[in-house]
Amino acid sequence: MKGKKMNNSAERKGSKEIKSKGVEEKQISKRIFIGASVDGELWRRLRVVSIKQGTTAGPMLDKAIEEYLAKNEIKVSN
Repeated sequence: MKGKKMNNSAERKGSKEIKSKGVEEKQISKRIFIGASVDGELWRRLRVVSIKQGTTAGPMLDKAIEEYLAKNEIKVSN
């Protein structure tokens, strides 16, 4: 690849150490890049709302997925 350095490090973008607001401890992010295609209009609308709320679309999408799973996952008993 011309002009780009290859990173041989085992660390990925999503595993950078992050610092939570008001928390002194460092946490490791467990975010992954899934490379999914989504409806462009829905993504644009989500981005607009996220900007208005002063956040990013990623955490908002996480919350939407969590809410969907909470309603639709089958509970498995031990």
